[in-house]
Amino acid sequence: MRFATYHVFQCPPGQAPARVMAEELERAELAEALGFDDVWVPEQHFSPYCLCGDALLMAGHLAARLRRVRIGTAVVNLTFTHPLRFAERVALLDHVTGGRVDVGVGRGYQFPQYGVFGVPIDETRAIFDELLVRSMRLFAEQVMPRFR
Repeated sequence: MRFATYHVFQCPPGQAPARVMAEELERAELAEALGFDDVWVPEQHFSPYCLCGDALLMAGHLAARLRRVRIGTAVVNLTFTHPLRFAERVALLDHVTGGRVDVGVGRGYQFPQYGVFGVPIDETRAIFDELLVRSMRLFAEQVMPRFR
């Protein structure tokens, strides 16, 4: 059995975002010190519900702070992400973490985000399905061979 923590980076009214970020990062360090196996970070955009707009960037930051735990993304929204850039960033993260990364992907559920990114809500399933296939193919055929 594995035990993990999930760090949402929620910013309640009246809280300073910098303080919220610092405290959540300290909790991730505490999770490692207490023997947890994994820490997971989300991706949400333009909402105090979650200040983490880039799960892969946050995972990289955590990799520099943590030495043992696996680091996961829950989730990277593929409908907002270029597939080649995604595959390249995952490969880089895999290397800087020494293979301690687990990448979860999805199409999101916070509908106001889609308008900001110009993604039609009714097309998200088809966009996600296409980008998932392209990302996996790019990762296997173009990105990983260059990192080996």
